[in-house]
Amino acid sequence: MTAMSAPATATYKRHGVNVQFIADAAGRLVWASPALPGSVHDLTAARAHRIVKALTSSDVMAFADKGYQGARGSVHIPFKRRRFRPKLSRRQKAVNRAHAKIRARGERALATL
Repeated sequence: MTAMSAPATATYKRHGVNVQFIADAAGRLVWASPALPGSVHDLTAARAHRIVKALTSSDVMAFADKGYQGARGSVHIPFKRRRFRPKLSRRQKAVNRAHAKIRARGERALATL
């Protein structure tokens, strides 16, 4: 299992939902959570469903988006440029590109939702 994300879908004047999912390296959907209100933050939703704890205790590496900053454990997020700090280094940019390529596989699973 190599991807984790939390899509919040919303259309005009409709309420969105937050669904957490786990996909394997081939982009196949492995697990999807029950829907939470779209206003719930990604990391809060992941913690509510105990995803971070389960992945870490099972020693499964997961690649998530920047919404999971602070998740720790086996959840890896891309480098984030902060305000008033220098730009990302070449190495950090290269890591972010590789991270995005891995996450793109998992995002295919989102299409099945």
